[in-house]
Formats: sequence, structure tokens, C-alpha cells
Amino acid sequence: PTMPERFTEEAVRFHAVLGAASGNPAIAASLRSLARSRHVHYSAGTNPQATRRTLAAHQEIYDAIAAGDAVRAREAMTAHLSVVGERLCCPPAPAP
Repeated sequence: PTMPERFTEEAVRFHAVLGAASGNPAIAASLRSLARSRHVHYSAGTNPQATRRTLAAHQEIYDAIAAGDAVRAREAMTAHLSVVGERLCCPPAPAP
């Protein structure tokens, strides 16, 4: 696969694993049901800057979970979702 395809596959997989690890069946089911739309979103918006930003956010979330730091994990996830929500709501205008 190309780098954008590989990134997209891994990002979607990361969310699926988080959903399963949450222990909350509703969250896990929601994340599974959103996999296709996330795949489309990531594929359309993948560029080197977005990839670096997303990987850094995912790493921060993972590190907090691995350290057992629920507060830091929640803060990292909230920040990540805020950025994602902003990009879904109001994507940046294309460069001239």
C-alpha cells in the first residue's frame, strides 16, 4: 500500500483497538460503525502535516493509557477530538 493508504489503515485500526479496550460496548460499536467514514476522511485529508499531527496525537493517547494515567489520556483524547471535530466541521481552504 501507499503511505497514505498505510497511514489510513493504521489510524482506523488504532481507533478500533481503543474502542475495544474501553470496555464500553457502546463506544466499541460506535467506533466500528464509523470505521468506513473515518477511512474516507483520512484518505481524503492525508498529507505529511496531517499525518505527523495525527501520529503525535495517537502516540500521546497511547502513552497516557500505557502509563495508566487516565487524566492525561482523557485530556489527550479530548484535544485530539477537538482538532478532528474542527477539521470535519470547517476544513481549511485549499492552498491557492
